[in-house]
Amino acid sequence: MKNTIRFSLLGLVAVFIVLLMAQIKALRNERSAALAAWQTEWTDAAGDAAKAIGARLSTAAARSADSTAAVNADSWKGPEADTSGRWSLTCSAGPDRSVSIALSDVRAWLAEDVGGRASVAYLADRDGLIVAHPSLEVVKDRKKIGDPGVGLQADHADFSALVSKGQAASLAGKSGRHICEPVPGTPWMLCLEATHKAVDAELAGFRRRRVQITLLVVGLLVTLSILLWGGLGARAGSPRLAAASVSVALLLGTVHIWKTTLNDRDLGTNLGTVIDNAGSLAEFIETDPWASGRFAGGTPPMRIPTGIYVQSIVMKGANDVDVTGLVWQRIPESLKGKVKEGITMPEATSLALSEEYRRAGDGEDVIGWRFRASLREAFAYHQYPFDQQDIWIRLWPREFDRNVMLVPDLAAYQGLEWLDLPGVAGDIILNGWNLVGSYFDYRPGNYNLNFGIREYVGEHGFPELHFNVEVARGFFGPLVSTLIPIAVISFMMFAGLLATKPGEPWGAFSSIAGMFMTLILNYGRLRDVFATNDVLYLDYFYWIGYIAAGYVAANALLCGLTAETSIVRRNQNRIPRLLYWPLILGLVFLVTVRQFR
Repeated sequence: MKNTIRFSLLGLVAVFIVLLMAQIKALRNERSAALAAWQTEWTDAAGDAAKAIGARLSTAAARSADSTAAVNADSWKGPEADTSGRWSLTCSAGPDRSVSIALSDVRAWLAEDVGGRASVAYLADRDGLIVAHPSLEVVKDRKKIGDPGVGLQADHADFSALVSKGQAASLAGKSGRHICEPVPGTPWMLCLEATHKAVDAELAGFRRRRVQITLLVVGLLVTLSILLWGGLGARAGSPRLAAASVSVALLLGTVHIWKTTLNDRDLGTNLGTVIDNAGSLAEFIETDPWASGRFAGGTPPMRIPTGIYVQSIVMKGANDVDVTGLVWQRIPESLKGKVKEGITMPEATSLALSEEYRRAGDGEDVIGWRFRASLREAFAYHQYPFDQQDIWIRLWPREFDRNVMLVPDLAAYQGLEWLDLPGVAGDIILNGWNLVGSYFDYRPGNYNLNFGIREYVGEHGFPELHFNVEVARGFFGPLVSTLIPIAVISFMMFAGLLATKPGEPWGAFSSIAGMFMTLILNYGRLRDVFATNDVLYLDYFYWIGYIAAGYVAANALLCGLTAETSIVRRNQNRIPRLLYWPLILGLVFLVTVRQFR
């Protein structure tokens, strides 16, 4: 009999090893394919952005010069500051004519055309001198590639060598990934850099495969533990060592899945069409039937550039969140008198807006408001305490019934890389939560009414601008308040199991009853906090605690009722004691695999 079981376990070990190698190979292939696709997309995006910036510079120079003189790479100089302290790039547009392009405009173009495609984007000449950068101080200080504050540091010696060649090139280095593209018609290179963290975030989504690998590894370790120490070999086994090794394998597998979940943060599940640069916005406007005007009688919507800056977030209860900050709009001269300035937030149970500033600019007015909003939103808590929530702020124009579309004010942000938290204050305080990222996206609005407005535009599918802040729950708080107490109760129940003696079972029931009531009270408090229909991940821990209490109680009862030769009472209640931790930790591991697969 032992030989049959031993050979079956050896066969199971071989199956686990084969499946494990296949899963690891599949993970590597998937990551390699995803990285290659991202690299291709990133390279194409860099080339498109370089062409777009070159076209903007050439157009601006030709328009300002009012000349037919050819503009080429030798025509450009800079950066330089005039007597008023205004920094600009200079283009020679004729024998006696030069044109200045404000660096503020170039920085806005970088933000619009590059946006979320890079952690850092700037223009540099072939000597490595920075001529345009999101931080004006970098230009003022005449910094070069490799100097502090420019971008990623560890690889800049190699990257500077690539830039000096004046050709498109890319580099995967210690601190991240770098790419340079020549800007047509100029002597400069467009340089993009992305940290490894940003690249890993783009390649997120392999958690299911990693959980499967963890499941196979734990299955292999459990099988080997039983095979080596379960008394199936030539020598006498060690049941205690087998039970301990199985329990440790299950615990490590659970912790590894926790770690994988904590490290695998992405944009969330409520994604619409993410807008992170001028290209993605233009593509959306071209393809969306409402944004392009195909669903409005051929009339494109009036577009109002809108920005937002979140300064505080307070999570209140399971579905309520208070948000404060600034929101602004740029009203073009062509829309003055045609649309009413202002915004509203449909999810807000209360919204306070007060005008903070109003500036008349070149061909447009900029109006900013300070806002305080109480939002009521549906959050998903089924992975608590490893949950990540999307706090979304839906922005409607003040005249939401008209053919008016809010668009992100891309030029107002230095970049829209979501991990850099554009539009969110850097010193924001979130008790019990960690900021993950922020981004704009469009989601179609669908309503089965016209709000009593006969001329209402866009009942079905009209694009609504959302600003999203992704937050992840801090693990330490729930660990101390919930998981550690449950673990302590589990150890106390195990102590009760050890104290249970054949023929003397009744003393264990009082302690079990007390611990059982503690579990019930703690579980009730947890569900009072999360008034949701979701089954929380922590719910399973309490249910497993109930199973542990029932296991210990049943063992105590059988010890008092069964004969001394029964399997329960044999060897001083040894078998139930050995099975306790493998059973409890096995249930925890299986629940973890199910919840995070």
